Amino acid sequence: MPLLDRVLDTATALGVIVFDGFSSGTDWFRLEDLLGIVGNAVPNQVLWFGGQPRIRTDVDEQFDEAVESRRILVEPRRLGTVVAELRALDRLLDVAPPESEDAGTI
Repeated sequence: MPLLDRVLDTATALGVIVFDGFSSGTDWFRLEDLLGIVGNAVPNQVLWFGGQPRIRTDVDEQFDEAVESRRILVEPRRLGTVVAELRALDRLLDVAPPESEDAGTI
């Protein structure tokens, strides 16, 4: 949990957080735990691969609100499928962030 609490700080406002393969009930974290950190994310900062989880609780509403506010962008396919498709189309580098040649700039 301490590492999860630091995810947004580590990613910074310009970073992206990726969730892939979450399975309610069998995962280490509960959906409530993950949504707790997403609540402070900026729009378009969280990519959720594998479709929207449905566990039929109040948490579903929280997830829907995060999607509606664009804090979470949901992709129904798994991350590996998307990467393989981009690689097959020779478009994988299209999603790479620009690199700076200035010393000390990431």
